[in-house]
Formats: sequence, structure tokens, C-alpha cells
Amino acid sequence: MNESIKFSPKLWWPAFFGGSLLLVLLFGSSSGVTTTQAQEPTAEPFRIYLPVILKAEEGSATATPTVVQTGEATATPTVAPTSQPGLLIQNIEVNQVLGIQKNNGKKFVAGKDTVIRAFLKEKSTIDANKTSLVVKRNGTMVTTLSPKTVDGTTDVVDFLCPSATACGNWAAGTYSFEAKVNDDPMNVEGYEFKERATVRILAIPVKACFKELEEAPIIKSVQGEDWKKFDFYTRDVYPVAGEKLKWAVREEVDASDCEKYDLNTDNGQLGVWQALTALMPAECQANPKADGCYELIVGFIAQAPKTKKPDGSIGTLAGFTYGKPTNIVVATDQDAPATVAHEVAHTYGIGDTYDTGTIRCSVNQGYTGITGRLWDEQETAKGGLSLCKETKHPKYDTILIPATAYHPYEVGKRGALTDMGDYMGSSAKQEEMWTSAEVYDWLFDQLAIPAPTVSSMADERLVYYFGTINPTTKIVKLEPWETYTDTIESTVSAKGTYWIAGLDASGQQVVSQTLEVEVDPPASKGEKTQELLEVPFEGTMRFPVNVVQFKIMSQTEVLTTVKVSANDPIVTNVVPTLAGNITWTANDPDGDKLTYYVEYNFDVTKPASEWMILKDGLTENKADVDFSALPGSAHAQIRVVASDGIRSGEAASAPFNVPAKAPKVWLDELAWGNTYDFGDEVELSAEGYDMQNELLEIPLTLEWRSNLTTTVLGTDDLIVVDNLPKGNHVITLQATNTAGLTATDTITLTVK
Repeated sequence: MNESIKFSPKLWWPAFFGGSLLLVLLFGSSSGVTTTQAQEPTAEPFRIYLPVILKAEEGSATATPTVVQTGEATATPTVAPTSQPGLLIQNIEVNQVLGIQKNNGKKFVAGKDTVIRAFLKEKSTIDANKTSLVVKRNGTMVTTLSPKTVDGTTDVVDFLCPSATACGNWAAGTYSFEAKVNDDPMNVEGYEFKERATVRILAIPVKACFKELEEAPIIKSVQGEDWKKFDFYTRDVYPVAGEKLKWAVREEVDASDCEKYDLNTDNGQLGVWQALTALMPAECQANPKADGCYELIVGFIAQAPKTKKPDGSIGTLAGFTYGKPTNIVVATDQDAPATVAHEVAHTYGIGDTYDTGTIRCSVNQGYTGITGRLWDEQETAKGGLSLCKETKHPKYDTILIPATAYHPYEVGKRGALTDMGDYMGSSAKQEEMWTSAEVYDWLFDQLAIPAPTVSSMADERLVYYFGTINPTTKIVKLEPWETYTDTIESTVSAKGTYWIAGLDASGQQVVSQTLEVEVDPPASKGEKTQELLEVPFEGTMRFPVNVVQFKIMSQTEVLTTVKVSANDPIVTNVVPTLAGNITWTANDPDGDKLTYYVEYNFDVTKPASEWMILKDGLTENKADVDFSALPGSAHAQIRVVASDGIRSGEAASAPFNVPAKAPKVWLDELAWGNTYDFGDEVELSAEGYDMQNELLEIPLTLEWRSNLTTTVLGTDDLIVVDNLPKGNHVITLQATNTAGLTATDTITLTVK
């Protein structure tokens, strides 16, 4: 978690492979272990242990360790090393989300919380004084871990870090693990932990209107703050380090105008989708990974929109979308956090696993007999629905993730999980959904960090376009476009089903680009995929100086023509007040009608501070903003951009002071209960958020304390402590941001 708080294996035999000799002579016997009978009946029996070092190889399909025993070599096709007689440990498993990955792969994420599990031949009573795990990275010791306390006997021993810091934050590198359970050893090596890319999500509450099908219009805002921490589930199930999931929380968007945004109507849903999508900066079309850009915008609404079904009955929606990059989710749904993970996965090319969804069996299989729309034409060529052969969950409309086959595990919370459903399915309760091996494997590869490149391309004038097309009537509706300067990858002239052309004064085509439209994009989770009545399109293309008009085309048919005026609009005198009133002066030399959007940068002296769009589609030279809901510093600035439909101009205010905001912090429920025996491990975890730190990508400073001790218990968002004194504890977590402001939360527990 982050500031947003929250083979073939080989026997390396020293005489032949240059390793160091591993020979352990243990005299005497121990419970649960087969011993070798001594020659003399009066002598103590003895055993010779030859610890097997196994080498994990990323992506290996099978694990076939060779185990040397009494002069023989055997090969057993199993994920874990085969036990030799006398060994208590059967195999070692490294688990961040799933213990057994697709094709027995070894894909591990640097910076992600991890548990190391020792599986035993038989249930045994664990002697903590004789049980430990040495963690090494790149051959250097990181830490030695103690086993998680278990009452009675067990056939699996878990080793958890007392804090991320104690395990070196699981930094990138190659790991080896030297386990010892009741003095019986086993070593494994070659586990590579790799950096993965950052996932950015923008979370926005919506003040929404529900009018159609209601007795009277309902205007409702999202209540409470639970939606602010709906990132936790994605952090848990994605192959991404906690600090690499950026969850940006924005102030409420006012969509209470029932004439434009009635969520019980198709037009109102499209209007809200467009309003939220417009909050993505235009530059993100040319450079999706630029500052201020997001993989997904999630708009949270307070209740489910109503819809009239073909049979005349009234139904409700758990959410809706008109395609990337925006989804609208009902904040009160019990599985809303899992819905976030579901919708982000679609942006990486992952299909649904519920009936009537958008299916992509070649990437992540649905269950046998599933129906729905295929992801694309290539999916048809690969075999379509016939590739889906997973087992359906017995209770829910999704595939089954058997615990025995994949070892699902929630590190830092519930631990080992039972049989689960796949979060790309539908109808399951959130606590019964997890990630499938195929989804995890695909996301791991998609999140690989590309090699850095130095662009030799010069900045050039670009235009960001945005609108909708009705595929039946061919009517095009345009939102205001924007011009700006940036680099863009080289493209070739293209003519698809829908495309846009830029023409010069003689009518000659100067530039063209295919419009990327999804007539039937993946629906919101649980909803049937169907064709849209209004299909959105947006993108960025070159805007050469000699282009005087743009034409939106359907193959050879001109759907609409957009004239380019001669001059950019002019904006001056941008004046904000802390009361939230912003005014400016603007005019257009060509006499065109202007529309405006307002941006905010909370600290223009910090390169990491990003411009965020606060208001869009304004027609007057003023806006009202609630600065109490925005991050702040002494160097805040407002910028106003005016558009005449194509060309745009902008101006910024002088820097001004907006008070910084305190962080938010929430303690998780205790995973192992509220009552402990003296010496038991107590696992403490938390989630939180800070407006300023999140944008600057700086972790919050954390400090855990108990009212019964004087020392700090830990400084990470997940810690395990085993030295709490007896008594009734009030555990407090204090979070401090870069402005020195703090927030606290508490939880109580008893140590007997």
C-alpha cells in the first residue's frame, strides 16, 4: 500500500556445478520425521539432510526438481519440490495474490506485500524457536522472519514481514529463501521481483439528478467517505505495488441539471459520461502517460439509475459507460470496490466472465457455455467462445477459482482464502471475488515498464476533438475542440468506417485520421453488452496551419463540416477569490461564440503538481469553485481556456494562497480478531489519502502507537507486532502530510 492509505528447478550440486556444499548432519530424531535406523541397536539413530536448492524461472510451465537421495535421481512433475524421506517441508511458495500462477509462472511484483509459505508433509506442532525464514535479495541477507503463530497443528507455515520496511520494501531484485521448520531446512532461489508500471485512477463523486420514472425529481449527492477508499481492492488483486496505484480524489461534479443530466434517461447518462470524460486533459490523447492523465475515471453516484425494460418493467443499473475512459458506479453497491478493479481491467484488454458480457476467451477464459459479444474480429478468428472452458462458479455468474488449484491469498488481511469467484464476472459478493490466474498473468505483462526513449520529435500544433455519432441517423454532435502544442507519434493517413479529414483552402486533404469508435463497448459490470444509440469519439491529430476546415466522414459520405476561424480567442484578467468566485475577460477576434473550462494547479512551484480541470462547458466569464475541497499551498493558480469550437486561447491568474488540507486515514478491521494471547502476532493495517501528497507522489509519514507502550510500534501501512503487553490497548495511527497536518484513527484490542 502507499501514501493513499492504504522449476524447471534444478539441484545445484556442489561437486558438479561449482556451488557450495550443503551438508547437514543431524543426530537424534524428531517427531513427524522418518529416521534412518542405526547399525547398532544401542546407538542413537542419525539422519543426513541434503537441502535442495530450487531455482524458480519466470514463466516455467512445470516444476520438475531432481532430488538426490541414497544415490538415486528422480524427477517428479510438481509445482513444489518433492519431499525426500525425513524432510518435514514439502515445498516453499511465494505468494502475493495467487500461490499458483498461470502455467506455474513466477511473476512477482517489486514493492508488493508478500507472504512466504512452507507446506509440510503432514500436520505438525510448530516450535517457533526452531522455525524461521531467511530472506536474501541478490545474495545479500534482508531479514529473518518468524512464523505466524498457529494454535494446534498445521500443515502450512506462513512467514509475514512485520513491516514492509523490515523486508526492504520487497525492492526489485532476485530473491532466495532459506526456510527452517522445526529445524528441517529447505532453500529456494531465483525468484525475480520486477517493477511494474503505475496505474492511475481518478475518483469523482457526482451530484446527480434522477427524474424520469420518479414521482418527483431526486437530486442526490454521494454521502460519507467510503468511496474515497474504494482503491483498496484493486491494490490487493492487481500485480502492482501499493505505491504504484495512484488514486486521485476530486471535488464533487455538479450534474444536478435534470434537463441535461437525468440519469434515468439515455441522454442524461451520456451527458454525465461526457462531463466526466471532459475532465481528462486534452494532452492525454497524445501522451496517455503524461502527468494528469488516468487509465480510468470513476464517477460515483448515490443511487442506481432506473431503466425501462423491453417488456415494460422497471429495472436498475449498477453502473453504466459509453466506453473508455469513464465508468459511472453506484457508490452504495456492496461490491463497488471490485467494480473499480473490473472496469480498469477492461482498459487493459481483459474481457468479462459473466453471461451476455464482452468475452475474450483467448486472454481470460469464461466458463463452458458462456454467451456474449466477442471482444473483436481477431477473437473470432482465434476460436471465439469455444476457447472458454473454465468451470462456472456454483453460486455466481462467473468462473470458479478453486483454492486447491491456485492458493488465493489476501496478504495483510484474511490470509489464505477459500474457493473464490472471478471479479471479471458478476453477482458475487465482493468478499467472495478474487483474481483469476489468467487475468493476473495478462495484467502483469501489460504493466511492464517500457524501455525509456528519448523523443527526437519537435512540438507541433495539435487539435483535440470530441463528439458523438448516431450510427443509424449519422447525426454528429460536437463538443468544443481545443488546440495545443505537444509531440505526437507519427501516424499515416487513414480512412476507416468513420474518419476525420483536415482540408486546405483549395479543398485538398492535408491530414486525416481514423475515428476510434466503439459501437458496443464493454458494458458496466453485470450489464448486457449492447449497441449504443450515441457513440462517443475523441482523439488528437495534427493541425497544420493551412487547414481551414475539418470533415467528419463515414467512408465516402460527409457527415458534417467544421470551419476553422482565422484567430485564437484571447483570455485576460483571470481573478480568483478564496470565496470561490473566479472571473475573467475574453473575446474572439472573429466574433465566434466562446466556451470555457477552468483548470487548477495547487502548487505551480512543484513540477509534480498537475493541472486539473475543475469546470467545463462554461458559457459565461465566471465560475464558482469550492476551494475547501481542493489541495492547497501558497502557490496555487487558476487557468482559463477558451474555445471557439476549434481554436483556443488561455490565461492564468497570479499565484495565490489556498490552505492545505489534512490527510484522511482509516484503520482496517483486525484480520485476526480483537483478542490475543500474550506473544501472539497482531496484524495492523490502514488506508488513507492526502490531497497534496497524492499529487506530489510523496508518502505520508505514519506512526503507530499503543496507549500501553511508550515506543512507536511501526511506520508502515501494514505492520505485524508480537510484543504488546497484556491489557486493553487503544491503537492509534497518526498520518502526517508534507504540510505538517495530521489525521488519526484508532482501534481497540485486548492482550491476555
